[in-house]
Amino acid sequence: MKKKKLVIIDPGHGGIDPETCRYMTGKRKRFRHEGELFSHGGQNDSDFLEGVWNRQLAIRISNWLIWHKIEFVFTVPFENGNWHQDTGLMKRIKWANEVAKDYDCVYVSIHANAYNTKVRGWETHTHKSSKIGRWMSASLTKYAKKEGVFDIIPQRSNKHSPRLAVIKHTKMPAILVEHGFFDNLEDAKALNSIELQDKMAIACGRMLMDWSKI
Repeated sequence: MKKKKLVIIDPGHGGIDPETCRYMTGKRKRFRHEGELFSHGGQNDSDFLEGVWNRQLAIRISNWLIWHKIEFVFTVPFENGNWHQDTGLMKRIKWANEVAKDYDCVYVSIHANAYNTKVRGWETHTHKSSKIGRWMSASLTKYAKKEGVFDIIPQRSNKHSPRLAVIKHTKMPAILVEHGFFDNLEDAKALNSIELQDKMAIACGRMLMDWSKI
């Protein structure tokens, strides 16, 4: 019997504790752009908080999937006020692998990058041995281009990254997307715009719709 298809959306890292306004992820996953306003809900509005941004995009993607009747789950708890939790990476992967026993799944890990404040751009990571993973990367890049994402944030490369945990340990086709460099001010401003988030969500949604028909 053919398994039912299911998208697993992994919004990387943690969000903001609604009671304390404390960011639940370490310092490497935030960057302060003095004088700028990102309003990610932390204790300083000039902080770009990757985990918060990842969740913003995850919600937009999920709304697109709901509209197009494509089933999905998150790797972090959405209900009961726990959306901010920074669930451990291997715990998320182990849970996803359990889900994949009963469904035909793909794993989409949502991130933004950081390096030296100068580097910009979008890139994807997959495993070279995964035919569907490579297809996901090519399809997502195709739709991102059609939606005009690369008119705003430059395209870098589609990388084969077998050492990344979400690529190495997931027992299903997986893709990790670095949507831009949040420590670069130009990328950070672009990532914070609803217009670009919508373009990115539509591109991901269209790729996943194509996968659902395979």
